[in-house]
Amino acid sequence: MARLPWQEHQNNECSTKTVSSKSEQPIEINRFSDLENLYRDFGIAIVYVKHLARKQDNDKNQIYFGSLAGSLTHLLPNRILPPRHSSTSTKKRQSRSGEAIVEAQVEFFWIDRKKHLHLAPHTKLIDYFQYPEMRMSGFLKDCANPPDSLRRTKLDQYGKRILTFGVSSTGEVLGFVLTEKTDSLVANFPELPQHRSVPMLRVFSVSPGAAAEQSSPKDHLCVKLKKIVAGGWHPGLILRAGSSIPQPYKANNAGGMTIEALLGIPANSNRKADLYDYEIKTYKTGKTSLITTHPDSGRITECDFRSFMKSYGWPDRHGKKTVFNGQVSCNKPNKGHGWELTVKGYDPQTDRFCSDPEQINVLLRERDSSEILCGWSFVKLMEAWTNKHAQAVYIKYQKSVEANNYRYDEAAYLCHGTDWQMFLRALIAGVVLYDPGHELSPDGITKTRHQWKTKITASNLAQLYHEVKTETLT
Repeated sequence: MARLPWQEHQNNECSTKTVSSKSEQPIEINRFSDLENLYRDFGIAIVYVKHLARKQDNDKNQIYFGSLAGSLTHLLPNRILPPRHSSTSTKKRQSRSGEAIVEAQVEFFWIDRKKHLHLAPHTKLIDYFQYPEMRMSGFLKDCANPPDSLRRTKLDQYGKRILTFGVSSTGEVLGFVLTEKTDSLVANFPELPQHRSVPMLRVFSVSPGAAAEQSSPKDHLCVKLKKIVAGGWHPGLILRAGSSIPQPYKANNAGGMTIEALLGIPANSNRKADLYDYEIKTYKTGKTSLITTHPDSGRITECDFRSFMKSYGWPDRHGKKTVFNGQVSCNKPNKGHGWELTVKGYDPQTDRFCSDPEQINVLLRERDSSEILCGWSFVKLMEAWTNKHAQAVYIKYQKSVEANNYRYDEAAYLCHGTDWQMFLRALIAGVVLYDPGHELSPDGITKTRHQWKTKITASNLAQLYHEVKTETLT
């Protein structure tokens, strides 16, 4: 797995970064514009806000993000850690002993009162599926200058506290705590829009200019989409990385590339959401790709790709390439290729997953030999799904017959909130399927594609997201 920028600091017990916008005098947040300017100085466009509980939300009790906060791991860059033991708790109401506990390490820095950044190297998000609830822990340990107001022994000194945080362009989470003692804004903090996927959070967008608006990321995104829809037909475009000017583009994926270019999103394989914390998906007919993720077990990982293709592939219809392709649904064998797709670690009788996440795997087998061709671990699929799909927009497009032009429908599906169990249950139900597309050319050129797809309908999306609504873009 590629290292994130902040992971270079992992071996340091304390790490401090200085930015050019540092202040000589300790800052105070007295107006909302002060808070906007603070995050604008660090290039952060979306800020999340949590009003902290007076007697809780501290270094001892951890910071509580609610029972519907599984999507927090979608919003913040993270690295899933090896699965912890399952819970044995039976005291909490709705607790389910034996359910998995999953931890994700977060790239977290605290902003101090002089706008210096201090790494909190042990920050983790802990998903207690058995309660269910999510908490953040380790955010003070080995940090050079953490916020004193988060210490359980100091709560009475600071009064009301408000946690704010956002994600930088380089993938670091930056946090700042306002307190009643130090920041007069706390007494008159505005009522901000509620985050659709993590209800305990409030959210606001920071504009690049001097005047920001206290509006939600959803509102900003819909304004941009409405302009594109109103513009009618658009020529096929792509926005190359490092460029600010879209270029003509003609390919099978031009419908998606065009709307991303119009939204100012460079073509990339970034594992985070596209814009304003939303993944942008276009569809026409048939099935649409949700995620692409390589297996981490099975024959395809045990030998080199060319050897795998020569052993398990077959000639294409023109006899020029060796291919390995074809859609397969869970528990419905693919008769043409003799494959079957199964979820290991799931009990259909109880509708429960195994208490040990390491035992949860998705496997593509040869039906006759039971040989595992491709396998995906719980961690592999969870990272792929949760890093992009906390919130998503699905918008249908049309392509003109005469030219390489595209237009987008006035209605789109806006989807909020999901978790790994929803993805796996949709896979088990046949709503999501596996669609490989591997090729080996005679000259040795290879193409690999491990895609998970679904047909875009309201009922299918309802099995993948907690909330699905139709938004009219007019």
